[in-house]
Amino acid sequence: MMNTHMFPLVACAALAANAAASTVLYVQDFEAAGPGSGYSTTNQYITTPHYTHFLHTDGSALPISNYTNTTGSFISGFNTNWFLGHPTLGTPTLTTDSFDITGMTNLQFAIDLASNTTTPHWTTTSQVTFEYRVDGGAWIDIFAADSAGVHMGNPMVDGVAITNAFTTFTANISGLTGTTMEIQVVWANLSTLESLAIDNMAVSVIPLPPAGFAGLGMLAGLGIYRRIRR
Repeated sequence: MMNTHMFPLVACAALAANAAASTVLYVQDFEAAGPGSGYSTTNQYITTPHYTHFLHTDGSALPISNYTNTTGSFISGFNTNWFLGHPTLGTPTLTTDSFDITGMTNLQFAIDLASNTTTPHWTTTSQVTFEYRVDGGAWIDIFAADSAGVHMGNPMVDGVAITNAFTTFTANISGLTGTTMEIQVVWANLSTLESLAIDNMAVSVIPLPPAGFAGLGMLAGLGIYRRIRR
C-alpha cells in the first residue's frame, strides 16, 4: 500500500496550523515496478563485483542491505559507475511519467533517501543528481547527493548527511511556466561501497503561509524532516 504519512508536507509545527494542506501533483511509493507504475528506469541489473546493482527491491534481493526505516519496496543503486562502459546498460536513470502542472509556478519536491553503507565512503566525484524538466525541455537541477568535496566523506544534500535510515529531503522548484513536468534521478557516479536508494517521491503545490509567517522561510531553501512511524 502507498505510504501516506509524509503528506501533506509542512515546514514546522508552528506553520502547520496556519497553512492550508498542500495539493499533491505526483506521488510515488515505488511499491510497483514496470509499465503502468508511474515511472520508468534504464535496465535493472545486479552483478557480483563489489555488490554492484541497480534495481527495484524490498531489500531481500540485495547481496547486502544495511538500509533501515524502510517501508516496502524502493530503488537502490550500488557501485553504479561499473555500468558506465557497458555497451547496453550505461548510467542508471529513473524518470517519472509526465504529470500536469498547468497554472502552477511554485512546487515542492520531496523524496526519501538512504545510503546502504554505515560509514563514510563517498569520494569527491561521487554524485546522484535530481532533476526536473517542463514541457519536455532541458533537464534542470533540483539538488545533488554528493560528499560536498570531502574524500571518503558522508553522502549529503546541501550539507545534511544521508544515513542508512530513509529520511525525507525537500526542495522548492519555483518560477515555473508550462503544463507538464517530469522528474529524473541519475546515479551519475557511485563507485565501490557507494550507494543511494530512493523512496516516497512527491511533488506538491505549496500554499503561501499568512504574512506573519512568511519570514520563517517555509518557501525557501532545502530542509530535512524525519518520517514518523506508526
